Amino acid sequence: RAAADGLATAQVNLAMLLLEGRGLAADPAMAAAWLHRAADQGHATAQATLGMMHLRGFGVPQDDAEAARWTRMAAVGGDVIARARLGQMHEHGLGVEQDLVAVYPWYSLAAGGEDYLRNDPLSPLQVEEVMVEDDEMANFTNLLLLLMETP
Repeated sequence: RAAADGLATAQVNLAMLLLEGRGLAADPAMAAAWLHRAADQGHATAQATLGMMHLRGFGVPQDDAEAARWTRMAAVGGDVIARARLGQMHEHGLGVEQDLVAVYPWYSLAAGGEDYLRNDPLSPLQVEEVMVEDDEMANFTNLLLLLMETP
């Protein structure tokens, strides 16, 4: 009911259940619809998840530009995983023009650093080591990592 009433967190929680098939039949397209509702309200987790789904074509059409758009919104909104992903997108030119100068600030922010001028750039593997420890976010992180590995 809370999801239908427009509560973004409830919409994201319902979407995660639909993505994982926990308690409900897995339905990535329906999950995307709920994520869109939450993302349109500025929910960074929903935005990050939509970015990954568009990058992989999971429940939505594969679209690198749309993936970059949602990922950027989530990164600007403070989502750590989205910041790392946006760094990777700039590094490899996925949905954005390849820009190695733009890579470092996003990796640095993902690692919790504000210092863009350090001499030791972070690799994507180092960024993954900085994941948050909260149980709910850990489950979400694992889901995103699974989506990143899906061909």
